[in-house]
Amino acid sequence: MKKLLFLLFIPVLCLSQNTRWTDYFSYFNIKSVTKVNNLLYCATENGLFSYNENNGEIKKISKVHGLHEIKITAFSYNQNNNVLIIGYDNGKLDVIKGDKVSLVIDIPFEQSYPGNKKINHIYTYGDFAVISLDFGITVFDIKKMEFKETCYFKQGAAYFQVNKSVVLNNTIYAASNKGILSHVIDGMIPDFSAWNIYGSGLNYTQMAINNNSLIAASSNTVFRSDNGGNSWYTAGNYPNLKDIVSVENTVLVVQQNKITVLNDNFAPIESASYTDNLNTGYFSNGNLYAGTQLHGLLKGTEYLAPDGPYNNTSYALSIIGNKLWVAPGGRDANYNAPSATTYGYYYFDGNRWRHIPYTGINNERFIIKVIPNPFNPEEVYVVSYSNGLIKMLNGSFSVLYNHNNSAFKSIERLTGGDFDKNGNLIILQSWAGESSGVNNAIVIKTPDNQFKYLSLLPKRISLGGGATTPYIDDSKGYVWAPAPRGNALVVYKYNNTPLNTSDDDIYLIDATEGRGSLPSNNVICVVLDNSGTAWIGTDNGLRIFRNPYSSLENGSYNTERIIISENGLGEEVLRSTIITSIAVDAANRKWIGTQNTGVFYFSENGEVQLNKFTVDNSPLPSNTIADIKIDETGEVFFVTPRGIVSYRGDITNTGDNFGNIVAYPNPVRPGYTGNITIRGLAHDAYVKITDVAGNLVYETRAPGGVATWNGNNFNNKPVASGVYLVLMSNSEGKKHATTQIAIIR
Repeated sequence: MKKLLFLLFIPVLCLSQNTRWTDYFSYFNIKSVTKVNNLLYCATENGLFSYNENNGEIKKISKVHGLHEIKITAFSYNQNNNVLIIGYDNGKLDVIKGDKVSLVIDIPFEQSYPGNKKINHIYTYGDFAVISLDFGITVFDIKKMEFKETCYFKQGAAYFQVNKSVVLNNTIYAASNKGILSHVIDGMIPDFSAWNIYGSGLNYTQMAINNNSLIAASSNTVFRSDNGGNSWYTAGNYPNLKDIVSVENTVLVVQQNKITVLNDNFAPIESASYTDNLNTGYFSNGNLYAGTQLHGLLKGTEYLAPDGPYNNTSYALSIIGNKLWVAPGGRDANYNAPSATTYGYYYFDGNRWRHIPYTGINNERFIIKVIPNPFNPEEVYVVSYSNGLIKMLNGSFSVLYNHNNSAFKSIERLTGGDFDKNGNLIILQSWAGESSGVNNAIVIKTPDNQFKYLSLLPKRISLGGGATTPYIDDSKGYVWAPAPRGNALVVYKYNNTPLNTSDDDIYLIDATEGRGSLPSNNVICVVLDNSGTAWIGTDNGLRIFRNPYSSLENGSYNTERIIISENGLGEEVLRSTIITSIAVDAANRKWIGTQNTGVFYFSENGEVQLNKFTVDNSPLPSNTIADIKIDETGEVFFVTPRGIVSYRGDITNTGDNFGNIVAYPNPVRPGYTGNITIRGLAHDAYVKITDVAGNLVYETRAPGGVATWNGNNFNNKPVASGVYLVLMSNSEGKKHATTQIAIIR
């Protein structure tokens, strides 16, 4: 018997939050439920949560807490070894035991197997787990952490998809899309020809055990066998069957909107109907639980789930203070066809997450961005890539602005926007139809509801359509409009006078030498940093544009590559990378999101990569980054199609005031060679470090409210043991603060 050893990532702590990361996942779509002691564990798309039946406490477990993946597809608890086993869409397993999570990544797929690797079901018995997959089954030894045997259910070039498996009386029973298969647990398991088959050709989706009876389901019909699968009889018809769960000597038959509880004789003893659509159910301590698709675990009339957004699908984020607004829409890879959802939009009101259903937004299904009005907390504007601009008042539909009642042109494919400092709402419209062609345009809505259409025809007559959300520089009165479908970057000067176009001007930045020299005319995003330099993201790399406004007015201009010299060779930063989002923090450092390689964190000038986050080294749920936003505390939010996570670094926007000053590590113990970080400082504060005699040993500035010291003096020698004073003043020298650092050599 060949045993395949498995590859294990370094175990990490389970159920202990990584304090720098927070997940904003939805935990409402309940996939399965299992019980461990007094805890009910619920598997959802991006993680688990536990519900304590004794005290009602709810705790969530995600990549932030130690899991390695998202898109959970199977879940089981093994009592013999006290482990939770989680199966994922990509064929990987997490094994949770105590405070460790171990990743199993070598399920023995046939090299020629072309299909889905998703784990469909996990059933444990003794020290083993039977794992059902689209190609057959594999048996995993939980105690030894290795695979025992694998059987490929294959006839010719066709594989049998195994939906669920169980073990009864030392025999494996597998419900497949081509019948029920069985085999005694022995050394012949890998030989598919030795497996017995019942109901050949039928698609069996369910398999469970109730005492010594087997239960299976094909389509909407439930079958029962009391003699080890030799014969079966119909046990009932249940339309829209979703799951069969055997628990506490009962069988739960879960339909789309109903759960029926059966006793040992398959007689109904209880049933409950629901308005929610269901996936699964559970029975514990006399309570019937319904696993809903949209609202969490339902106990009676109480919904149980961690607070979070309505859905994980996310495209754009808006932030004001501690409030968040999420738009779930999107566009295809060519930034053309919109993504339709019926999710509405979701927002965090400062205390809890709320949901506005699409039926309450004029049945809008193409939500690209949600823009709260910073001057009126009652107003929120929903940007549609199909129908126009929707004004919401106190969460209720107010008015739809389109070509009939505003300056928008038909077709109203709006791509994003924001408010400027004067309360003007600036919206970018793609495919705005004009008499001279099809063109992008800028539409401005003033605080008194006047609309102004700013045509780009004077410089973009040949514009073919397509745009993304604009960057608004209201300090100078410019709108930067990226157009990723070959139309480069338009800079529109509106001079903060939206109703007066006589002083306006239009500039174009593209791949032409002397007019930008971009690496591509597909510009996806743009932002101006704290020094006024434009950072431009394209589908073929990154460019920066220094002193942009004076350069544009001069009429001849080019952007620059960022070059890092390594070993005497110059390397272009993010060359050929599809850049989807750029954000600038309070220290003028750059957070750059990409289409498929995660997030990069760069120094102020981009020449030092400070960090990189991917799905493999962080809680990111996807390497596709749709949006990045930074709030006033310095928390960085990463928006992906599979959910939102945030990272709390050291950079904060403290302004001229000092906050809660913390130096760490403190004390600095023998053997430590890293930097000492001092945070909570005023922005760009002066920092001087002296010994107790007043001798200056180090000084620096603190962009973003953070200073670092490597523990060396001006001669780059480690300072001696002792207490060192940190003297700080803000950039104007009017406010001061002090702290101490103890160093032990």
